Parts: sequence; C-alpha cells; structure tokens
Amino acid sequence: MFSVIKTATFDAAHHLPHYKGVCKNLHGHTYHVEVEIVRWNGDIISEGSNTGMVIDLSEVGNTFKKTIGVLDHTLLNEHPKLKNPTAENLARWIASELQANLPASVNVIRCRVWETPTGAAEWRTDNASK
Repeated sequence: MFSVIKTATFDAAHHLPHYKGVCKNLHGHTYHVEVEIVRWNGDIISEGSNTGMVIDLSEVGNTFKKTIGVLDHTLLNEHPKLKNPTAENLARWIASELQANLPASVNVIRCRVWETPTGAAEWRTDNASK
C-alpha cells in the first residue's frame, strides 16, 4: 500500500485545567503536525486521471492549511471542540477535520502532533479500509 505524508506547523497557547503539573498554567507551543493518508482501495490513481498519486499533495496542503488556520495563534481552550486541548485531543480533532474535508476515496490513517521537539501524541485508525 502507498501512503502520502504531509506536515504543517502552527503556534498556539493552551492550559490543561485538569493537570496537576506546570502545564495547568497558560503557555504556548509551536506545534508540528504530521498526517498520513492512504487511498481507500489501495490504488495510486488520482481522481479522474492516471497521475500515479494517492492524492495531490497540494490538495492535502490546502485542506491542511485551512484546518490548522483555525488553530493558529489562538488560545486552544476557547475552541468549541477542544475544551481540554491535549496533544492527544488535537491529533484526533485534526485527523477528523481533515477526513471530513478530503475526498471520500482517501483515508487519514495517522495524525501525530508534536508539542515539543521531543514529545508527541499520535492518533491512528485501527481500520484503514472502507
């Protein structure tokens, strides 16, 4: 099976109100996000043409940019669906938003959110086929 991987970064602040450590206080990160996408049927044929692509990376990039743009330079705790904006919850939300806005023939199978250069959380599906 082939997959494509796209990365993006954004800056945002958050605090973790249910956490007992220093992250309960307001602080910011430069998040690095990596998503992996496969075509439902395993083919590497782009929509309507014989390009040999899983999906055009510029299409993924545009969708990714819109999704990340909602989060960039915000207080994540104020986002309606991220009341507890952990890296885990961010990974799940970003994957869900991308999936909803990409063609139905592709599947977001993994989303990794790096909160620091040495720490990340990853969401991945346990079902990569339709």
